[in-house]
Amino acid sequence: MEPDILTHAVLHWALVLATVGVHADEQEQHYVKWLPSVNIKWQASAHWQWRSTYSWALNRPNYSDMNPKLHVNSGGLPYAEQGNPTLKPVLGKSYTLSLTRSAETTDIQVLAFQHEIDDFIVEDVTTLDYQGQSFSVLQKNNSGQGHITGFTSSIEWQLPALTKVLRQNRLSANVTQLVEADVYTELNEKFNLEGVSDWMGNVRFLTGNEVWQFAFNLNYRSAFLEHRDRSNNADIWVDAFTSLDLGLLWHLSPRFSVRFDVFNATNQVLRRLAVVDRTSSLMKVEEFGRRFMVGLEFSL
Repeated sequence: MEPDILTHAVLHWALVLATVGVHADEQEQHYVKWLPSVNIKWQASAHWQWRSTYSWALNRPNYSDMNPKLHVNSGGLPYAEQGNPTLKPVLGKSYTLSLTRSAETTDIQVLAFQHEIDDFIVEDVTTLDYQGQSFSVLQKNNSGQGHITGFTSSIEWQLPALTKVLRQNRLSANVTQLVEADVYTELNEKFNLEGVSDWMGNVRFLTGNEVWQFAFNLNYRSAFLEHRDRSNNADIWVDAFTSLDLGLLWHLSPRFSVRFDVFNATNQVLRRLAVVDRTSSLMKVEEFGRRFMVGLEFSL
């Protein structure tokens, strides 16, 4: 097979208008952003393929963060929250490079990725004197720069028939490891990116035949920062957890199928921890229960 190089380039543009009222006046933001996307694929042989992508994405700030409100909380440690109508959109630039090895019964892929986030929105702390009392004021701005770098490895096996009934069998697994997931500010601060785990993994096994299929998914996620607290200086972390999902698909006819899924079959709970420096304490335990879903598929 001759090597084949395919290049696909798409150029998007977006005109975004944000209008926020401030008392009797209005502040308007007008910005035009070009969002390029480039995809290059090299089919080196029948079994090996390289792929590289580069793209931009835009994320607008929440209205609640732009609303020029002032909320004062006098309970506990006194603090205030203030909106910022001058917040700009966050621009993300993503790079990926992957190598795929395809064989008759096995597919293996290794992917490296890097995300650069410009004008990242972070929370800043200033001081406000209100009715003779000093408050720490929390207000968000675009002074952050985010960096995410990591690797994803995945493999899928087409297993031989186990019995006359279990003729279709597949086993797949993937692991994602982050080398860096940090935010840097103009004040030379460095902290973890919220909502991002250092390790994530999934194992999926599927078995069955032409009439029915059964699958289970075992999911793992390491501990991650959920909320960076600038008022009480107690960050909220979600502890590592493992969950199990089950699925059954039954083909009643060539055009009609029934699907039954159980999510969080082991009733895994989420443990939230309050972390100060290297000391942690259990804040709360949330139980979401098992979730059942029944679906019907019909082909015309």
